[in-house]
Amino acid sequence: MTVIARRVRSATELVVILVVLGAPALNVLKAATAVRIRPSIDRVSLHQRHLENLRSVLPVGVRQLGYTTDVSPEELPRDAAALSRYYLVQYALVPAVVAPVPEGDFVVGQFSGTPARPPRLPPGLLIVKDIGDGVLLLQRAAR
Repeated sequence: MTVIARRVRSATELVVILVVLGAPALNVLKAATAVRIRPSIDRVSLHQRHLENLRSVLPVGVRQLGYTTDVSPEELPRDAAALSRYYLVQYALVPAVVAPVPEGDFVVGQFSGTPARPPRLPPGLLIVKDIGDGVLLLQRAAR
C-alpha cells in the first residue's frame, strides 16, 4: 500500500470514528442544553407567589388567621386535595399561624367556586380582598 493510500485510509477511519462518536455526543449536548433552558416552576412556588398578594394586604401585626374552604373543617383531614391547599396556605403565610377553622378576626378563604357561583361564606365574615383564583381575605364583621 502506498503512502497516499494509507493516509487516505487513515483519514477515512478518523472521519468514521468522529461521526460514530460525535453524533451521540451532540445529542447529549442538545438534551443538556434543553434541560437547562427550561426553568422548572413547582406548584408550591406558584402558590406561594400567588399568596404574596394576600400577605401584602394583611394588616401589620396579624399573627393568627382562620381558614375556610368548600370542605368543612371536619372533612378537611380526609380530603387530600383540600388538605394540600390548606398546607400550602400555611406554608406561604409563615410566620402567621393559620388554623383550619373559620375563627378569628381574619380568615383566609380558598374556594373552587366560579364568579357565576360565588362561595358560601361562613356567617359574620366579610370579603376584604379577592386575591383571585378563589382566594379571599375575610374579616369578621364588627359585632
